[in-house]
Amino acid sequence: MALWTPLISLALLTIFPSLIVRTKPCHPSDSSALLAFKNKITDDPYGLLTAWTKSTDCCARWEGAQCNSMGRVVNVSRPGVFTDDDDAPADTSMTGRLPRTLGNLSFLRLLDLGNLKFLEGPIPQNLVSLKKLYIDSNQLSGAIDSFVLGSWKSIRELGLIPTSIGKMKKLEELDLSQNQINGSIPSSLGRLSAVLEVLDLSRSMPSWFSKLSASRISLAQTGIVRRRSSCPDGCLRLTSRH
Repeated sequence: MALWTPLISLALLTIFPSLIVRTKPCHPSDSSALLAFKNKITDDPYGLLTAWTKSTDCCARWEGAQCNSMGRVVNVSRPGVFTDDDDAPADTSMTGRLPRTLGNLSFLRLLDLGNLKFLEGPIPQNLVSLKKLYIDSNQLSGAIDSFVLGSWKSIRELGLIPTSIGKMKKLEELDLSQNQINGSIPSSLGRLSAVLEVLDLSRSMPSWFSKLSASRISLAQTGIVRRRSSCPDGCLRLTSRH
């Protein structure tokens, strides 16, 4: 029986490799990129980045950072704190700028910095593996350049977009709320009506909006309730989906 025990264990690890505990520490370049982000934060009143220190492993000890088995950071999530009773955002904040070095996280799949209110700066341009981006409720400005969009082949959830958004055939969620975005929402977004599931608009209601069939749509701060007479029929129908 003693002989069978190690054989069974070996078989299980062969069939289910996820059972193998990750042993590799955080990759130095990923740790440096996250520390550079922390260094750009001038005010962190809720201590959301307190655990991010040079002397600790970012894959093991840093809240909000998750790594794969090779020690590469794949998820960064430091959104504002939510209340326990109603899942509503608490009055959290973080002041600072997004550094270009975030683009060095070459394995990053998810970046969630929503509800921090005072983050500024452009979106890093070389997050080629990114699939989900949550940056709503901040002070971000600018836009994602068209050439960047061409390299983000796997993106599914995105905000701050150029006209070439219509080429992103996998996009499922779009959040444009509560940021300092200049210009209008491009009409090419209407080409994604077959795949887009969640759309969050703020202060803009383009004429092609009624063509979308998103199952859950946020119309916060669009003024529809106050200006029903000027809102297209499609907008009125969409409000009933809440």
